Amino acid sequence: MKILMINPSSSAPENKREYILGIPYLVSALRAAGYADIESRIFFNAPWTETQGLTQKAVEELKPDIVLISCFTINRVAGFKTAELVKKINPAIKIIMGGMHPSFMYRQILEALPVDVVCVGEGDETIVEIADAFRKNTPLDNIKGIAIKKNGKVVMTGRREFVKNLDTLPFPAHDIYRDYLIASKRAHVITSRGCPYGCQFCSTTEFWGRSWRARSAKNVVDEIEMLIREYGINYVNFLDDEFTLQRKRTLDICNELLSRNVKIKWSCSTRVNTIDREQLEYMTKSGCDHIVMGIESGSPKIIKTIGKKISLDQIEKAFDLLKEFGLSRGAFLMVGNPGEDFSTVKETIELVKRLDLDVQSVAVAEIYPGTQLFELAKKNGFITDDYWLTESPPPFFTIEHSAEKLQWWGFLIVLSSKRLRGNLNAARFILKFAFSKKQKIARYFKRVLVKNKNKYTHKEY
Repeated sequence: MKILMINPSSSAPENKREYILGIPYLVSALRAAGYADIESRIFFNAPWTETQGLTQKAVEELKPDIVLISCFTINRVAGFKTAELVKKINPAIKIIMGGMHPSFMYRQILEALPVDVVCVGEGDETIVEIADAFRKNTPLDNIKGIAIKKNGKVVMTGRREFVKNLDTLPFPAHDIYRDYLIASKRAHVITSRGCPYGCQFCSTTEFWGRSWRARSAKNVVDEIEMLIREYGINYVNFLDDEFTLQRKRTLDICNELLSRNVKIKWSCSTRVNTIDREQLEYMTKSGCDHIVMGIESGSPKIIKTIGKKISLDQIEKAFDLLKEFGLSRGAFLMVGNPGEDFSTVKETIELVKRLDLDVQSVAVAEIYPGTQLFELAKKNGFITDDYWLTESPPPFFTIEHSAEKLQWWGFLIVLSSKRLRGNLNAARFILKFAFSKKQKIARYFKRVLVKNKNKYTHKEY
């Protein structure tokens, strides 16, 4: 049985990624189950206009029995077009769609698209059972964690239990990215799944579950040593949502790296309330050189509204510690969450200055399926499920403020950061920012570059 895995293109250039690990985990699961004839095509960083022909060529040449499409909300349009193209080439090919977006919108996808099965949630075990059923031509009804059409109606077979022991999973098939790994000497590793916090704007908790599950330190370092041995990597980016959530495990990973004398540099992202001096001491000793923390806002009101469950005091203490240990530090920042106004934006600007942050971008709050923000937007009549069948990108949360205003606020926060202090750097940034909005260049220059003694005299945009 031939299986083709496709990660479709994304039309949003700001969502470029080095590589992703969803398909590599599924490839490894299928290989471990005896499926050897697996091909993959990763088109995430290229537009559909460029990859449509490549997709068609792959399907026509490989003649797969199954095509699996990995789908995010930002690349859903290319995912939908991929499904339609595959069925047009050969209606007998079975199409499986999985990932964040179809896990939340499975009913809509099965009703609107030529998709045979939607894998809902974690797919490591589910994909093998689906492949087995197609190979043996047996019913899909007893497979947990999928949605199918039966007698013209969409049927969800029930949630599959999350994998409790992540050490039982094979390492993801990094060989899919062999050329990139060898050339860049950088690799991505995921050491845990799930998040117990459930922020308003995030779908991670709904997809992976509130029960945080983690790999053992030995298992994590085994994968790192494999990456060094086979690809010569010297840098690892841990992609966990909350790398330091369990203090002891963080120390165990650091000690495992040190005891094995593993010579790498590494980075991670985590929360401000799960870091302390001892952890940072061992993290830096074992090679950590960069940490990103999600703070989202400098306004206590917004932090509470979005369910971040942190305080300004925790934020400032955490970043002071990072600075003390000489670590490169970054922050995830947002504008436009419910309750945002110019006063809360000014609070974020002041926090950025106090933390002496080098901010390169600020996200405008976007609406995604599987989030509390999506449900709030639906309740207010701002959006319906039908929106996801359009070709529009995930919308900004503009119930309270215009997209133009939110982008301006984000611009002001970036402008206040360490990177952009000084008129020369500010001018460079403004030109870059305004390039895609040529008609507004004059307005930006007038508002930002004109000297003014009062730092907040520019009016709310």
